[in-house]
Amino acid sequence: MPDVCIKLPHAGDAVAVAISAFASVSPGQAALSRRIGRGCHIRRSSAEGDIALSLFLANEDTSKDALSGALTLAGPYGAIQLTQGVRVIRALCGIDLSDAPGDGDGDGAQWLRSAALGRLQATPFAAATQLTRGAHTIFADGVALQLVVRSAQHAVISEIRAEASAMLAWLAAGGWRSVPDAFERWAGLALSWPVTLASHVLPAAALASVQAGDVIVPATPRFLCRGEGDLGLGDIAARVQYLAPCSLKIIILEKKLEQANYEQHLDQLNAKAASVPESTTTALPGADHDADSGLAAAAVQQEEAVLDNVPVLLEFRMGQISMTFGELRTLAAGNILQINGGSPESVAIVASGRTLGRGELVEVGAQLGIRVVQWAGAC
Repeated sequence: MPDVCIKLPHAGDAVAVAISAFASVSPGQAALSRRIGRGCHIRRSSAEGDIALSLFLANEDTSKDALSGALTLAGPYGAIQLTQGVRVIRALCGIDLSDAPGDGDGDGAQWLRSAALGRLQATPFAAATQLTRGAHTIFADGVALQLVVRSAQHAVISEIRAEASAMLAWLAAGGWRSVPDAFERWAGLALSWPVTLASHVLPAAALASVQAGDVIVPATPRFLCRGEGDLGLGDIAARVQYLAPCSLKIIILEKKLEQANYEQHLDQLNAKAASVPESTTTALPGADHDADSGLAAAAVQQEEAVLDNVPVLLEFRMGQISMTFGELRTLAAGNILQINGGSPESVAIVASGRTLGRGELVEVGAQLGIRVVQWAGAC
């Protein structure tokens, strides 16, 4: 088995992974991405007939589009901008604000805005108390979603922008749904999975010699130094990208076809752990044949050698991902998962479900490594 513990001076060549080099995301942005999932939907009846509204994660390039006909709606949740606001208002309530005299205080402008706010009472924007032309506010923790409005007369696609906290509050008050009704009763079921960065098998003797300061370079990494890696969420396989300070953004999401495929990686590791060199599995002489004390001593030494070579499977876990069953069913590429109980500076070193120590992520050449900072061993 390969020795994965790099002793000094080579351990000094390990460079701590720079968290500042990764893109960052706020907790509010992460929560919103999980809330939207593959999309949220709502149906409403209005003066214009039945209207279907859908929300999706916005394409990153959409925010560069011109703010044609932009409007800002404000309410108890805060300010929300609509890039195609004039068209959205016309589709929702039948009032055309395109010829309104800006945000002037004239009777005509005020009447149109008041009429539009009144008719919005049957829509997800019912709580809005103010409507203005343009979208000039710069949000400190801004997020963007794609809003699709469909009716018998209209089909409008607009970008909707707001502070992450305002968007979450607006969603909570609007009756948006993303969980299929058939599974709604299980939507709140809590689930969690470890974020396993890598695995490695090493002999018990090598494990006993590990100490703080050693650098372990796992032979089976699941993540690259650039933060991209693979994550298992039940029967779902996700390709993810690490985001600072402690999140994972889903790049690709696919359902595993067979449970056997899902466990294939760990099965290979377990098979490696179960394989013991042939020379160490030779049957030991029986006690009734140990007439010579030298043979007995040799037998003891051979037994100790066997124990020293017992393979131990180590897993390096950076906390865990927790979510509800409803969130799991609506996951999509672009969603952001929050890591709990771990960070690049605090990686648990686990064997058989027991935490033996903790380490920090380092880069050794082009390989991902773990520098041991705390070590309790098997004691």
